[in-house]
Amino acid sequence: MNRSITIRNAALILLVAGTCCAGFAQAPPPKPKPQPDARWMMDYPVQDPPSASDSDVRRDPKYLPFLKAYLTQEAYFSAGPRPLWKVADEFLDVGTGRVKIYDQRYATISGCVAHMCNLLQGFLWVDTASKAPQVFFAALTVMQDQGATPDQQPAYLWIFANQTLNDDADANLEKLPAEFLNPLAEWLGKGEPTSVIFVGHVGEMIPLLPSYLHP
Repeated sequence: MNRSITIRNAALILLVAGTCCAGFAQAPPPKPKPQPDARWMMDYPVQDPPSASDSDVRRDPKYLPFLKAYLTQEAYFSAGPRPLWKVADEFLDVGTGRVKIYDQRYATISGCVAHMCNLLQGFLWVDTASKAPQVFFAALTVMQDQGATPDQQPAYLWIFANQTLNDDADANLEKLPAEFLNPLAEWLGKGEPTSVIFVGHVGEMIPLLPSYLHP
């Protein structure tokens, strides 16, 4: 009799455990946190001509959370691997923090690393028109070559995006938007980087020809 009670108890325990596990397995996944929009950046335009009263977008409490939300890759070019948002914050650290606005929707911020402005420079481009904006961060790293003139120093451009570039059946690479390339070319000036690496939102790396940057 005690043996049959033990068997029934064991069966009951297994039944309860199975029910609990099934309940956990069927639980819906947690809803992803909504990502912040970027329309607040439109409140920091550069005045024409620039004014001392222009505001610094980097002091806005939404600035760092925005970088964390959209620059989620790892960066290997700056004492890496390191979180990209931290690297971007460093590469935009020195500068006015004023936003250039294009076509009343595209916001750009540029800067450089403290004490290394001639070697490490950053550029942030944001499409503010939607709640899930396109975000590109470009980092320009210049390597000092004693045998080269200042305008011939090798420069490497890294472009990070919260999207990817797709290849079609003919292996033609999808172009980056001209709305990004035009301000990027303005930021780069007349110089052309020695090499260009695109890093998509899941960390995939695609080498690009420097001529690819021409809109």
